[in-house]
Amino acid sequence: MTGPYAFDDKKQWLAFDDATSLKIKTKYALLRNLAGVALSSIDADDVDNFCGNGAFSLLRSILASLSHLD
Repeated sequence: MTGPYAFDDKKQWLAFDDATSLKIKTKYALLRNLAGVALSSIDADDVDNFCGNGAFSLLRSILASLSHLD
């Protein structure tokens, strides 16, 4: 429910994750005492900093959520 999405005038819909939605999902896993988180496609991360959030911004957001439990 908190993940970003996009759609066009042809009624095509696409859901994806960004750094914020991954932080929320990681914190949810921690709060519910789940065994961990899983990634289905690591190749979708921004390796070359094309988006301007730094290289591997998605992985870094997961790591930050797991490392800083505040």
